[in-house]
Amino acid sequence: MDPSKNKARQTNIIDDFEAIALAQQGQRKKPQKKKKAVTFQPHSPHNLSRRTQAKPIPKKRFEVSKLAVAPGVASNTKTTSAAIMAHERQEYFDGDGIRVPLYDIDGRNRPYARLSSAILLRNRDQLLDIVEDYAGADKRKQIEAEERDKKYIADWIEQAETIAMGPNPDSKLGQDSSDEDEVAPVTSSKVKLASQQSAGHAPSKRKRPRRKYIPTPYSPQTTKKQKSQPAEEQLPQQSKVAHIEDNLHAEHRVLQVSNAKRTFLDQINAEREANLFAFMNDVQLYPDVQETSETSRVVQIPENREDRVLTASWQRKPIEGSHALRPTLHDTPIAHNPRDRKPPKPHNQPPFLNEGTHGRHGNCGIDQNRRTGRGHQLSRENEVTYAKYLDVRGKILQHYPTYPKIKPGEEVNQDTRDAWNDMERYFTSFRAKYPGNQVNHLWPCGCEKLRFGSEEEESEEE
Repeated sequence: MDPSKNKARQTNIIDDFEAIALAQQGQRKKPQKKKKAVTFQPHSPHNLSRRTQAKPIPKKRFEVSKLAVAPGVASNTKTTSAAIMAHERQEYFDGDGIRVPLYDIDGRNRPYARLSSAILLRNRDQLLDIVEDYAGADKRKQIEAEERDKKYIADWIEQAETIAMGPNPDSKLGQDSSDEDEVAPVTSSKVKLASQQSAGHAPSKRKRPRRKYIPTPYSPQTTKKQKSQPAEEQLPQQSKVAHIEDNLHAEHRVLQVSNAKRTFLDQINAEREANLFAFMNDVQLYPDVQETSETSRVVQIPENREDRVLTASWQRKPIEGSHALRPTLHDTPIAHNPRDRKPPKPHNQPPFLNEGTHGRHGNCGIDQNRRTGRGHQLSRENEVTYAKYLDVRGKILQHYPTYPKIKPGEEVNQDTRDAWNDMERYFTSFRAKYPGNQVNHLWPCGCEKLRFGSEEEESEEE
């Protein structure tokens, strides 16, 4: 016999709390395992007779009215539903006898009204369909009975959209229209309210920067813009008055600034003059009362290795509109080293013409001034008369480009003819006196310019 089969039974004594825990543990139900959805397999032997498919679990719809909320949150639910209903109502502008959609076919917000020039690209039936959508069939029949043209219908549509969404920035509606519009006039309050409504209830995720022109399926982007009117014609009367007042204020401001600058400069000049008078009195250089008197003094400055000659004299300077005598101090530095002394500035002599015969066969062949041109220039009088000749000639040619030839049908008065003849006679004498005025290698008098290292200079030196 197997001794293992006749083992003695063993009894374990447990505590009450452990017994209760074991009893509760036995009462618990094990969680059921999720059954896998049976899918159709064509080669499986179990699916030869029947096909089984997993049925989709229906999703519960989210309804605001059936939500179970706490009593304190009931007001928020009502507000949310009211906002949703208000948003649905704002898809159209309903007022003033029209009903205009505020969004296009793609659900995008329409920022402002379309231009009548873009609406005109459609045919008459399409325009009447838009009128019927906006104002009903009665309005369409009325326009058809009155036999209105496409321009009138397009203007009516633009004005209706202006009431609903606001005016287009490039709109010319009302500037040149002669017909009376049957839609209520656009007021600033209505336009502002409509623009606020359309902008305030637009979807937040679709906000884009405003474009100046949004093309429609029937209006290509290549539509030419109408020529804008002059700025002064577009301004209303009040704007013109305000513009004039702004100009007056600007001119007054410029005058104030110029006066302030003048006062500041006068103050600086007065301080400078006071310091000069004080210095001249200290060194006893103030000139005598006589106008021709001068007082000079030599001041040695060893640290700068130079001497300064200070000379006080009288000079006429404008003082408050009158030319009065005022003392002036001249400062002339003289360096101790002759090499450091600067040569005196050349005297700026006005242009003049030497006496004698000028030109290629003249007697100025040995004149060294042909290198600088001194004495071979236009005199001041001839320079002024030549400038006057160019001015008169330019004015005549501006009105008559082919003068003295005249086009058929043109008439030239006698004063113009006389002025032209006088100027031509003057230019003939001027060209004889200054043959080299318009030649690069000659001076105005006609003498050839003497250049450094030229053969003529070498022959003259020999």
